[in-house]
Amino acid sequence: MRPKRQAYTRKTLPPPAPPAPQDDGGFKTSGVTPADVIRVRSKAGSGTLRQMDAALAAAKQEVQRLEALTRAPPRPTDAAGAMLASEIRARLASLKDGQRRAALSAALADGDDAVLGAVLNGPPMLSGLGSSEEMEMLRERWRRERHGADVDRIERIGRAVEDTNRAGTLVISFTSRLSSSEVVEKAEASQRAVVEAIRS
Repeated sequence: MRPKRQAYTRKTLPPPAPPAPQDDGGFKTSGVTPADVIRVRSKAGSGTLRQMDAALAAAKQEVQRLEALTRAPPRPTDAAGAMLASEIRARLASLKDGQRRAALSAALADGDDAVLGAVLNGPPMLSGLGSSEEMEMLRERWRRERHGADVDRIERIGRAVEDTNRAGTLVISFTSRLSSSEVVEKAEASQRAVVEAIRS
């Protein structure tokens, strides 16, 4: 005796299998597209530029602080100190050039910031220095003698700022290209062309 065949009704029929996913070569017809990637990268580039700007501002403040710290010994805060500084400048101005240079070199070697502060905190002519260049040469010698680590730090920050500026220029160029509507439109057109080529 043959088994009875099962009668399938609309309710008992198995659901149709889902269609097989269509291979589009890695490009989805919906979801993330190359143009979306470009927009995201453009936003990321803008964020990088903001971080660079913040770093440059902090670097500038630090350099200004260090330059103020290493410009000269502190000025006298009382009348006696101010009078002594005036007398030192007058005495140096009365010396011959060779004697003055020897006196200032001795003050550097001895760590005599009273003498050097009197010179560096006043106009060059009051101490008998021939030019601003001569004053700045003395200042640089004092800075490196007394604040060598801070001077090195200023130079390191300066090099880092230059590197950051160069990197920022590259980021700006890259971001502007990605932000271009022409670039985005080309990316979208390329994506559509690839999908259509795969489907045809």
